[in-house]
Amino acid sequence: MTLKSLFLSVLLTFCWQIYSKAQVRLIDHILIVNGSVGQSSDSKKYQEGIDFIKKAIHKNYQIQSIDVVGNYSEWERTTQQLKAESSKSFLLIFYGHSNSTPNDIHFHFEGKDLKISEAGKFLKEAGVNAGIIWSSECGKRAVKMLANKNVKILGAMELEDMDNEPALSEVLGNVLSEGVDRNNDKVADLCEIHQQAKNQVNLWYQIRDLIQLETIVLDGDGDGKGTIVPEEKDRLQGVKLGLKMK
Repeated sequence: MTLKSLFLSVLLTFCWQIYSKAQVRLIDHILIVNGSVGQSSDSKKYQEGIDFIKKAIHKNYQIQSIDVVGNYSEWERTTQQLKAESSKSFLLIFYGHSNSTPNDIHFHFEGKDLKISEAGKFLKEAGVNAGIIWSSECGKRAVKMLANKNVKILGAMELEDMDNEPALSEVLGNVLSEGVDRNNDKVADLCEIHQQAKNQVNLWYQIRDLIQLETIVLDGDGDGKGTIVPEEKDRLQGVKLGLKMK
């Protein structure tokens, strides 16, 4: 390679990095959708998990607000906020219990459950720009139901369509706490969070000497499939949404 070619290569790489950073949508608001309310046996565990996640976010990232949604009325108010502020970017964290029915997934709220097909329809029709972290059961179906071109999803996807509670829910606080910004650009994009989630879940299974029953996937292009090692079309979209580091 000639000196001129080397210079042009370095220049193009530098320009691409600047362009890529300019294209990143920074998350303004985080909504933790809490599916543990009313589950007395697990409610304390999940509340502690939510508190840890909130602490990790406040410590590491620059955001305007974190809200916890725990019942259907709160969800309806949240949808109005999302619709009214559709120009902003949100991160929705589904954390807690859900169960699969023949036609849907029911996310456990106090009182009336949230149907995930309903949530997916709203997000699509409202055109909300959002990242989603799905850390509940039924991940394979949930990713498909929530997917659209404006939504980027990081999800725990169970093997063989099993409805087990994923390890991702156990380690999510650590995922958002430790060394997420791998390229040191002061933004933790969804691709970096995805890699960190994979590492933490793998470690969780290794420590317990258990057979791994889930994969952590990223669906960046909205096709509802998700990939363990992000395909180029998923990766190119995943790097466009992120959390600003402190």
